Amino acid sequence: MADVVVDLGAEPWMASLAGLGSVHIHADGAIDVTVDDTVEEPTLRESALRDGWGEPLSLVRRGFRLLTGTALVAPDRPGCLVLTGSAGHPAMITAHLLAAGWRPLADGVVPVASSHDGTIDIDGAVVAHPRSAPLLLPRRWARKAGLDNTPVRADTDAVRVNVATATSPEPVVAAIHVRVRRPHDDVLRPLRGFEPFEKAAGMLITNPVLCPAASTPAGELANHARLAAVAQAEANIHPDTLDSDINDITRWWHGIGQS
Repeated sequence: MADVVVDLGAEPWMASLAGLGSVHIHADGAIDVTVDDTVEEPTLRESALRDGWGEPLSLVRRGFRLLTGTALVAPDRPGCLVLTGSAGHPAMITAHLLAAGWRPLADGVVPVASSHDGTIDIDGAVVAHPRSAPLLLPRRWARKAGLDNTPVRADTDAVRVNVATATSPEPVVAAIHVRVRRPHDDVLRPLRGFEPFEKAAGMLITNPVLCPAASTPAGELANHARLAAVAQAEANIHPDTLDSDINDITRWWHGIGQS
């Protein structure tokens, strides 16, 4: 992992990654990328720097709050679903939803609209905005789902999936927190009580580098509450039953707001 030096007091903002290059973020959000000498194809390195550090910092500078996860837009209803989780577990669901016609809105970090004081509820909704960075998946899951894909770096199994993307802001309708199923777990469990608030706190990126300076403790508490109001569930999946698991997930998604 390259050492990263970030300076948000400079003008423009700067992030330097040892041995890789640097990005500069101007006041209007424009991104300049400098690639260090490398045996790797320079355009691949430039894209990695722009997508990995340049665009997230640009989004913060333009006033967005960032959530962790992947936002997908369904083919048959407005709004988006945010998938979160660790160890690549959401990628299994993401790959199959893309194959079923869902469109990626944002991957890795999800920008949500915020006001000048860092609050994310705009006209009564948490609104996710598109990223320009491509959606990346482990090669094995992209291939298993039959998705056309392109390698992004020489030293990783991550691939860019070549699918139609969503290009307009969408309200966040639901969030699913994904993990591998343990014995006796339900495949999908809607979150109740304090659980959505607890999970919402984990979705908001609070790293000082990627969190607007205007955010306050009271504002963050309010943001957690706004995210907690979004329908949330825990999905416990297993590679051997993935098709059935995804059916349960999409059935829950279609039922949101219908009762």
